[in-house]
Amino acid sequence: LSSRVANVLFWQPLFRTLSVALAVTFFSLIIGYLLAWIITRTDVRFKKLYATLAVIPFMLPSWSYAAAWITVFKNRRLAGAQGFMEVFGFQTPDLLAYGAIPIIICLSMHYFPLSFLLFGNAFQKIDSQMEESAQLLGASRFQTAIKVLLPVMRPAIMSCILLTFARTVGTFGTPYTLGRPVRFNTLSTSLYFTFQSGEPGIMAVIAVAMLLIGGALVAIDVYVLREYRRFVTMGGKGQMARPITLGKTQIPMNLFVGFFLFLVIFVPLSVLGLSTIMITPG
Repeated sequence: LSSRVANVLFWQPLFRTLSVALAVTFFSLIIGYLLAWIITRTDVRFKKLYATLAVIPFMLPSWSYAAAWITVFKNRRLAGAQGFMEVFGFQTPDLLAYGAIPIIICLSMHYFPLSFLLFGNAFQKIDSQMEESAQLLGASRFQTAIKVLLPVMRPAIMSCILLTFARTVGTFGTPYTLGRPVRFNTLSTSLYFTFQSGEPGIMAVIAVAMLLIGGALVAIDVYVLREYRRFVTMGGKGQMARPITLGKTQIPMNLFVGFFLFLVIFVPLSVLGLSTIMITPG
């Protein structure tokens, strides 16, 4: 931890891992929450189709997004076939082609279904009487969301944070594919490189650090949910919330959800499929 190479082999990968994991967790929570709210709480069309498509990114390997990203944005830092952008005359800067930004984007696209599933399930189980009571007492939709929905959603939020953060810390394929060209190492890739170089001592330190991160997450989850379990919400006959009528925003909302799912599912798969049938790469 204090040797001359500790910064390169441990501290820098640790900081990068935590930074990437925090960013991926944040964006996955936001995307999953919005999609879950739109699909379960509004009268948006094609609900079943959207709900099915939203789970597909998690079924794909995380490195498939990294492979699609490299196929499109690859520049001359890597040898081999040209990327799609190079063929059209654009030289993608390293900041966009490799490193933290593409890793965060690809992992967020891969892990947001976790949040979508947990939030969607939580939204369906919330008794609408609590929201209606708050609105009858004069609360706005924003106040209801912050003071009524948010506390009830706390277990789902903590589960999303725990699962997404832990999975991101342990992910290897995407950080290796997109980080290796610019030497952007996370704990998982640093663990791999120390294994390759035959340094079991350093490898053990990195592995223990990853275990400690996981243990800390579980401890925080247990503490937060312990406070939550002290209270029980009691009411009359429960009922599901009535869908919110979108009205004039029906078409824009459908276009938004449809375009987003098209972007995270069909575009990466199309890029990978297209690259397999090209006689000349690019």
